[in-house]
Amino acid sequence: MPIKKISENFIIFILSGLFFFHIVEFMIMMPLGPKLMRVLSISASQFSKLVAAYNFAAAVSGCIGLFWMDRWDRKKVLIVVNILFALGTAICFMTNNYVSLLSARIVTGAFGGVIGALCMTIVGDLVPFERRAFAMSKLMSSFSLASIVGIPLGLSLAENFSWQAPFIFITAGSLLFCCFAFFRLPALTQHLNSSNRTSFRDLMEIVTETRHTRCFVFMMFLMFSQFIVIPFISSALVGNAHMSESHLPFVYLVGGLATVVSNPIIGKLSDVYSKQILFKICAVLAWVPLLLLTNIGVFPLVYCLIITTLFFVCSSGRMSPAMAIITSTVEANKRGRFMSLNSAVQQASAGLASSLGGFLITSDANGHLSGLPYAGYVSVAAGLLSVLWVGKLKV
Repeated sequence: MPIKKISENFIIFILSGLFFFHIVEFMIMMPLGPKLMRVLSISASQFSKLVAAYNFAAAVSGCIGLFWMDRWDRKKVLIVVNILFALGTAICFMTNNYVSLLSARIVTGAFGGVIGALCMTIVGDLVPFERRAFAMSKLMSSFSLASIVGIPLGLSLAENFSWQAPFIFITAGSLLFCCFAFFRLPALTQHLNSSNRTSFRDLMEIVTETRHTRCFVFMMFLMFSQFIVIPFISSALVGNAHMSESHLPFVYLVGGLATVVSNPIIGKLSDVYSKQILFKICAVLAWVPLLLLTNIGVFPLVYCLIITTLFFVCSSGRMSPAMAIITSTVEANKRGRFMSLNSAVQQASAGLASSLGGFLITSDANGHLSGLPYAGYVSVAAGLLSVLWVGKLKV
């Protein structure tokens, strides 16, 4: 059931705030890569395990979410999950070695992994299809804000205090928006009805329905195309392009500012024209900066900023139409369970991609990464499969 415009915008604001801190918590690990590899004396393969551990834990929690996602008021579920996520993030602050950090990432991923699915599910419940891509673009703008504000601030805290300091900022912000959600969000129960079953047979129907499985395969290709490379971009810029770690915030600041402008435009165009066509355009355009990044040498800062910004714009631009398509393939009373499973597929694919990236990419004592071109070629191949597959998705 559509909600009033003012209420719709306000709910998206709350969801975007919660989504923002979830994204910052996950994204901050990637620009922290050079520092973590140096301070904790870990290899590129071990760093990829830190990224993948979050993804795999999130995938497991997404599967568990199948059994409860659609049974209760989404507001209550959202608040409880975010509180547990904030506690997991606080644990990251208290770690001081590789093993304890790996364990903390598993805990955080177990609760943080379903936040995105919950936020997108609520948007799918409340916003009509004809405005959904634009609404998704607002939610996905949290990625842009994370790049503009969250990541630079987190890196500044890491530079001036310790690599653990950003996690306190994330914990406090997440709890603050939990309070906003508790006091201001209405009950979100529109999806509840008498046919909302939770039997194993019902779950199998969600898993095996053709239009759902096609979405899961599409998401697998999409995540693989991104996460075989994305976790290593900062390390490549520092180790291969010889960018100073102090310049990394500019990468996320400039890229984030560009996506603040581009994401709403892409979302609006997706609603006016075709979501599938806009996805294909962005996906194909993303290959150019991707291949430049994975074959990068010692280049000036300006050149690095241009190609990373182009990658940010194209990579994030394809997500708004993609998620609008996916959320529209399932009935409202099944959407939470479907999105929970979709999140599990998304996180598992990202974890596998990060692990494969860690296998293909090696680092030497100076931080130089080898094997990046091979990861880039695999990324393009997976991206091509997503472009070919999106035509099979029916909305």
